[in-house]
Amino acid sequence: MPEITEKIRAIFREEGVRLIEPLSKAIQKTQDDVLLIKDDITGIREVVDSHTVTLDAVVSTLEDVKTDLVGVHETVDSHTAILDNHTAILENHTDILDSHTSILDNHTDILDSHTLSLDGIVGSLEDMRTESVVTKHRIDRHEGWIGQLAQKTKLKLSH
Repeated sequence: MPEITEKIRAIFREEGVRLIEPLSKAIQKTQDDVLLIKDDITGIREVVDSHTVTLDAVVSTLEDVKTDLVGVHETVDSHTAILDNHTAILENHTDILDSHTSILDNHTDILDSHTLSLDGIVGSLEDMRTESVVTKHRIDRHEGWIGQLAQKTKLKLSH
C-alpha cells in the first residue's frame, strides 16, 4: 500500500502544480478586481460626498425658502384680514345703496303720481282756456247784438 500512497502523492503533486497555476492566476485576477472595486468605491464615496455637499446646500436653500414662505403666509393672512374688513365695509355700503335705491324708487313713484296729477290739471286748464275763448267770442257777439239793438231802439248805453 505504500506504493499506492506514493503514486497518489505523485499524482497530486503533478496535478497540484498544474491546478495551482490557474488558481494562482484566478486569485491574482480576483485581487486585481478587488483593487478596481476599491477604486470604484473610493470614486463613489467622492461622488456621494460631493452630492452630500450639494444636498446640504439645497436643504439650506429650502429652509430659506420655507422661512420666506412663512413670511409670505403671514403677509397673506394680514392682507386677507384687511380684505375681509373692506368686504364688510362694501357690504354695508351696498346695504345703504340698496336703501337709497328703495327711497329713490319711492320718490320716482311719487313724482310719477304728481306728473299724472299735473297732466290732469294742464288738461283741465286747456279745456278751460278753450271754453274761455269760446265764451269771449260769444260775449263779443252778444255785445255786437246789444249794440245793434241799442242803435235801432235809440237807447244810449254806458260803459
